[in-house]
Amino acid sequence: MDYVEQAIEKGAKVVWFQFRTYNRDAFKKAKEAGLIAVAHRYIKQEHVRLLGD
Repeated sequence: MDYVEQAIEKGAKVVWFQFRTYNRDAFKKAKEAGLIAVAHRYIKQEHVRLLGD
């Protein structure tokens, strides 16, 4: 959960949990702090889905 605390301290707006690194408590903490939290997604797949190859 240290990375969520660091994100909050640095004023980040989004936290991206890499696939298979999801932690329910960290995710909840991020959401409660007002961050956009993304989990269970591959960056490459999202890139293709949103922008194409």
